[in-house]
Amino acid sequence: MMKRIKVVVPVSSDMWNASVKELMERYKDPDTELQVVNIEKGPESLECTYDEVLAEMFTLLEAEKAQDEGFDGVIIYCGSDPGLRAAREKLVIPAVGLGESSYHLASLLGTSFSIITVGPPDLVATQCRRVRDHLKVYALEHKCASVRSVAIPVIDLEKEKAKQEERLFTEVRRAIEEDGADTIVLGCGGMFRSQKSNRRRRCGYHCTWMWWDVGCRGAGFRGIGCAGDRTRHRGIEGLRAAHSDRPNPEQALFRNAPWRQEANPLAVYMSGGRA
Repeated sequence: MMKRIKVVVPVSSDMWNASVKELMERYKDPDTELQVVNIEKGPESLECTYDEVLAEMFTLLEAEKAQDEGFDGVIIYCGSDPGLRAAREKLVIPAVGLGESSYHLASLLGTSFSIITVGPPDLVATQCRRVRDHLKVYALEHKCASVRSVAIPVIDLEKEKAKQEERLFTEVRRAIEEDGADTIVLGCGGMFRSQKSNRRRRCGYHCTWMWWDVGCRGAGFRGIGCAGDRTRHRGIEGLRAAHSDRPNPEQALFRNAPWRQEANPLAVYMSGGRA
């Protein structure tokens, strides 16, 4: 049975849609259909917390729309995962973010990972702080050796490819040599073109290729993998049932549940709500 996944790029520009679709078409399962959309309103790029907050509501609305349209899963195509937790509260279908899925996989590939992110030079500290804030939420801060940046605005990544690749190469070397990272995470969905070119670059290590001992994982690849896996398991209705049993924020199912007013809530719960 064909699975349908909607990829939501949480910016108001459609400049990334075609390239993201091309990327994910290469790595999706044959029985998966993809649709890539951007949000109707919001920032053109996510460079700081202000941008992230602006994007969250419209990202959530697009995720809700995906469920109403019959999609089997949603990918939020951004390393900041805007609206991800809210989407999981509201939706029955799986919702996956690039940041969370990448960090969890990186934690399995090695003992310590570094994240190379992007953003204007004057917002590098803000971006690095935001990444660490997200790692705390995901309980993975202890696995992160460092957060570094190529100091290029997201919206300029396409026209600054050569500069991006050179700076990425430099920051990756520093992450390995100075920070002790053995796995590298590219912290922005717009950096996917740099992964392949940097894998071929030589450096001064004893190994022939820089990526011989260091795993590099682009966020977009992890998103499509996680979303595909979760929709596949949903085929046995287990995932749908698990999501359906959770309280919906609009319905507040358990707000007036009887065990909230009883002296022994566990006993009431185990008896099926009977006093």
